[in-house]
Amino acid sequence: MAGAICAAAPVAASGAPQLVRPDAPWATPAVVAHRGYSKLAPENTLAAAHLATSAGAEFVEGDTQPSSDGVPFVLHDASLSRTSNGFGFVRSTASTTLDGLDAGSWFGAAYAGERLPRLTALLDTVHRGPSDLVIELKGSHTREQVARVVAEIRASGMAERTVIQSFEEQGLRDAHELAPEIALALLRNTVDADPVAAVRAVGAVAYLPSWNALKSRPAAIAALSAAGIATVPFTVDDPNEWAAMRDLGIDGIITNDPGGLVAWNAEYRRTHPAPAVDPELPAAGIPGTPDETPAGSTPGIAPVPPSGSPVPPIPAAAPRPASPGPTALRARCTVRGARGARRIRCVAPGWRAGATVRLTRRGRTYARGTLGRIRVVRAMPRGTYRLRSGSRSLPVAVRFR
Repeated sequence: MAGAICAAAPVAASGAPQLVRPDAPWATPAVVAHRGYSKLAPENTLAAAHLATSAGAEFVEGDTQPSSDGVPFVLHDASLSRTSNGFGFVRSTASTTLDGLDAGSWFGAAYAGERLPRLTALLDTVHRGPSDLVIELKGSHTREQVARVVAEIRASGMAERTVIQSFEEQGLRDAHELAPEIALALLRNTVDADPVAAVRAVGAVAYLPSWNALKSRPAAIAALSAAGIATVPFTVDDPNEWAAMRDLGIDGIITNDPGGLVAWNAEYRRTHPAPAVDPELPAAGIPGTPDETPAGSTPGIAPVPPSGSPVPPIPAAAPRPASPGPTALRARCTVRGARGARRIRCVAPGWRAGATVRLTRRGRTYARGTLGRIRVVRAMPRGTYRLRSGSRSLPVAVRFR
């Protein structure tokens, strides 16, 4: 697992969604709900998206294609017939006709009347919940069609919570030029000879190959991880495979059963608990500064003298200074209201008020926005967090009011 999703693309927004997971024995892969909770609800519908967020998926994934009059809709197939009561092709059908289609009855009577959603409706649904969004440009898109998708993402306030993915490299290049603040992911049915180069060539930060193609290429996973690129294969519903993927360092899993993977992750973390000390904080030394423990020694334990040297007496434990030195910078954040509060205010020494920031804990983003106005994106347990802006980060003292 790699270090940060933005590491491979310096121009990407610092608030980009967090697909990459820490390289740690307690870390679990991000849950990406394939076309929503498509095991329990009709794929690519608002019902499936809502179920996925309710189940705890960190990402809702969906597909978008334009109508004949250029309106982006959420649909996987080029044809309307498999997942709606329509006929013909989405790209040759007007938006007003698509708006009236039933996209739920094919799955089950309980979903009769579920509409074929516009992209704007999916963006709005995900925006109201804690999950982020992965949206695929399905099939070839003109630059104008990509621009329409980008405009709708921006207008919804989801630019920092959306990853645009595609098999079509030109579509990703257009998206990168039009909206460098939106994170991109390269889809592949096979694995490139040099996947790192393929990702960087289109300005992407994540690699999304078929798991069947990737599972025999552990060296490719290691190379992507070393480059700070998220590796998120599709589409895997088998818990036995989830275990193998986690052990190989996969950062996320695209699955039709997000609830199952959420439960699997929870059980794994129960049996592989994180250390008592938050791993995002320095193990020793002053908070917010590099660990200056000498090489070959253990934090808090005096180095062992060379063989034959007299062993010095064990000194009495010295009290810690009452206040840190000037280099011990720490941010302060205040959460107003209950744990599910929607706004946070933070102060960070030396950071400008308009800086784009994220509040993270153990590889997950809990809040994002600008320094003076941060929006919570998932319920915040009490504990230690880290405030991040680009390559800078500070430990955070969070107060709940």
